[in-house]
Amino acid sequence: MDPTLLLTLGVILAATLVGAALRGLHRDRCLRDFDGRPVIVLGKGGTVIWGTVRLQATGFELEYPTDELDRQFHVETSYLIYKSEYSDIEAICCFLDDLSAQARRRRDEALERAFHPGPLQCLVRQLRNFVNTAIDSLNEVLTLLLGRARPLAGQLAGTSQTHLKGLTKNILGYVGTSYDPLLERLVGVQSVVEVRHDGERYEFVGVLRDYSPDFLELLDVYLPRILRLRVTSAQGDGGGGGEARVGALAARLEGSSLLIRNRGNAPMRASVSLEEGGRRLARGIVA
Repeated sequence: MDPTLLLTLGVILAATLVGAALRGLHRDRCLRDFDGRPVIVLGKGGTVIWGTVRLQATGFELEYPTDELDRQFHVETSYLIYKSEYSDIEAICCFLDDLSAQARRRRDEALERAFHPGPLQCLVRQLRNFVNTAIDSLNEVLTLLLGRARPLAGQLAGTSQTHLKGLTKNILGYVGTSYDPLLERLVGVQSVVEVRHDGERYEFVGVLRDYSPDFLELLDVYLPRILRLRVTSAQGDGGGGGEARVGALAARLEGSSLLIRNRGNAPMRASVSLEEGGRRLARGIVA
């Protein structure tokens, strides 16, 4: 058998093995920062799913904090989202209050690197962007180098040439993902991203850390959360000491006064209404 043909077949086999290894190791570079963290996934049509992310090459699993009883009365412990379903995701939110102390430190370090990238980080990013820009040209060059057996009539089938070309393109695709010159200028810069969820339009303001073909990653995003609680007088005449708490918001009646306390680090704006006998008597806003 011709040594050139054997060499070409060996290259195809090696490229196949390398491509398989890269497919098994490849993770979306934006989702990598969410691996092992509790998140809330907002899907199209108003669907909301929550759980801890377990990222894999083919997608990710959301592990519920507790077992959930489905409407059809069976217990569910997790939810799977495949890469083909990424287009159905509108946003993935990870709240700082839900992170452990160690995860918060890693998040702060990532925020610092986004604002002030080091020389090595800049070099790696520039190299990756170069590969993305030149990926088509590099693919043609590698195809020519690895497909030298093409002039050997009949020794290498056309399907093998196509397979070899596809392998080289896939390998280059895993080396660097899509490059967008417009987004690249905004990496490390505070940006505004508009998201539509359940018919409503939301704007998220944060630092653009990175981007991928499927996601934009924003850090240090202020996301308002609506908390509602009702404080009822313990004596029923407005002079008792009733109290209530939800999340970081706590409220307590002290005589004829209402004490509102914010136990969290984020700013809070409270809207207060006084009701008696089902009728609203007064309403005010506390900033």
